[in-house]
Amino acid sequence: MNTKEYNNVAKSVSGKLYSYLKKSLGDAAVAQDLVQESFEKLWKHHKELEMEQAEKWLFTTGYRAMLNWIRKNKRMDRMEEAPPEIPVHSENQYDLKEWIELGLAQLSPAQKQIILLRDMQGYSYQEIEEITELSADQVKVYLFRARKKLKTILSKLAET
Repeated sequence: MNTKEYNNVAKSVSGKLYSYLKKSLGDAAVAQDLVQESFEKLWKHHKELEMEQAEKWLFTTGYRAMLNWIRKNKRMDRMEEAPPEIPVHSENQYDLKEWIELGLAQLSPAQKQIILLRDMQGYSYQEIEEITELSADQVKVYLFRARKKLKTILSKLAET
């Protein structure tokens, strides 16, 4: 990949990667740092990669950087201990985006990652396997359970 191709990849992928990391972590500053770290690593390896591989490579690198950050800050244990409670909206009405954000916040980190990669970013099962290093069966099970749990959460919200 040459410099021009690298710049094209940066323009087309940086927003998607940032969005994915921000939704996964809930922290814009950390997401920006991880995107920057991912692109820095891409630049170090840009001569070895083809342009067609760059997006998947960046998401894999960003995903791994996020996991390392979580491990380093021991956030994963705290996230799994107590899922956030559903706040009561003053008018008991939510817009769809708020509902989805509340639902995603209550998923396990693994479920959240899979649903964001598949349903929000549009990656195939095979690409998610490569990014997360999970088996095909694990990806499908996590996705099924995440969607089922999200449906239950959204149903409860709709009833209020």
